Formats: sequence, C-alpha cells, structure tokens
Amino acid sequence: MPSRTLFSTVAQSSKCPDSIRLYTDFRPQPALEVARVTIAQLVNEFVEEVEKNSPMRSSIRKTQLHLHYRTFVQAFGDELVSEITKEQIDSWLKPRARSDDRANLVSLFRFSVDHNYRDTNPAYSTPVQALKTSFLTSSKIP
Repeated sequence: MPSRTLFSTVAQSSKCPDSIRLYTDFRPQPALEVARVTIAQLVNEFVEEVEKNSPMRSSIRKTQLHLHYRTFVQAFGDELVSEITKEQIDSWLKPRARSDDRANLVSLFRFSVDHNYRDTNPAYSTPVQALKTSFLTSSKIP
C-alpha cells in the first residue's frame, strides 16, 4: 500500500514524469462493492429519477415508464440487480418488440452501473435482433 500512496503523492507533484501520472490515472481500480438492490427497487428508483429530470413531469410519464418495465419486473422483480445475466435478458426479450425492450433495458442497467448497483451492463451485450437459425433443405434448393 505505501507505494500507491507514494505514486499518488508523486503524481500530484508538478515535477512528475508523464508515465507516473498516466499510471495513477489509469491503474486498475478495486472492484466495486455492489449494493443489494432488487429489480423492482431499481425500476422504482429509475422511474423516479427520470421523472425528476424530465421536462415532461406528469403522472402520465411515470405510468408510461412503469408500463415499459412491468413485464420485466414480473419476471425478475425479486432478483438482485447484480445477479441478472445477459442470458436471462436475452431469453426474456421477445422478437416482436426486441429492439424497444432492449433499448429500455440498456437504459435501466446503465442507471444501475452509474449508481454502483452492478459493474457491467448485461443488456448492452445482448444482440439487437435475435439470431435466426435455419437449415438448407432440399426443398429450398432451386
């Protein structure tokens, strides 16, 4: 630990070489201790935050946001935000509204990362469109 303190002290000095300053700016940070927040709590906090910062402050906007996340909360409401996986999100997304639902979940999980509820955004790494698998059969050959 003393070396990090030394590096930090040297890096703040005006005579510090650029390499040390770069090291202290970009050194690996310790893993975040994630909060134990459920999906239902996250959605409520997210909706409140959006409503507070939205120019369109109304109960209609709040209702719209809750409707966007209603089925996700029904499926995962009691699960911890930090334990939701990309695979769970991918299997929950339906082909018909996949792009819109995925965009909403990317925003929700970006909020969770910004508030240290988890360290990565699992929705971001899900495919925008579901992968379609089909096999070439003799009936498809011209």
